[in-house]
Amino acid sequence: MSILLASALVAASFDPNATPAIDRMYPRDALRDGRSAGAVVTLVVPPDRKLRSCTVGAVVGDEKLGRSMCSLIEKANPRFRPAAGPDGQPAVGVIETYISLALPETKMGRAVKEVTASPDIRLTVNRLPADAGEALDLPVTALVDESGAVTLCEHVADAPAPFGDIACQQAGGITFPPVADSGEAVSHVREVKVRFEANAGEPSSQQAG
Repeated sequence: MSILLASALVAASFDPNATPAIDRMYPRDALRDGRSAGAVVTLVVPPDRKLRSCTVGAVVGDEKLGRSMCSLIEKANPRFRPAAGPDGQPAVGVIETYISLALPETKMGRAVKEVTASPDIRLTVNRLPADAGEALDLPVTALVDESGAVTLCEHVADAPAPFGDIACQQAGGITFPPVADSGEAVSHVREVKVRFEANAGEPSSQQAG
């Protein structure tokens, strides 16, 4: 696996207007009954930026509403920013994210809103950068081949040393489920969320342990 400091590798993402579009799909019966839910969804977005597939993972809150999240996203027909491969050309992208429909005036709604997506990798180090606080979240962008293996990883240029390289090295050890487009396994680009946490009682520093 190669690690790059800067390349044309770009992960797919929602267009900024996607969240309001999904919010408008809140089912009337769920609103009436005061139900809220959040779900981790995995979306496959090919170069044409049209949603190819959606699957629901973990659900928080109302199970029925959470399990319907993919159908609601499909109805909203949100726009996506396409992924790009190392050559800068459009590529198949995979987005794994937490989507919620919540009523903040209810206890369940507040609980759903407080949830955030778990990192793909959680690392404990002796020391964090001085300005990192209790944790350092450092997403990296990975090129994944047809078998699900990470073959290329890129971190942002201003990632504190040596955390960017460590994040990519750890991402290289993940094997993701193969992704199919039009019935054939394809390579894809995705974001890998890496979180560094300090050992309890250790002071902050500029060096990873």
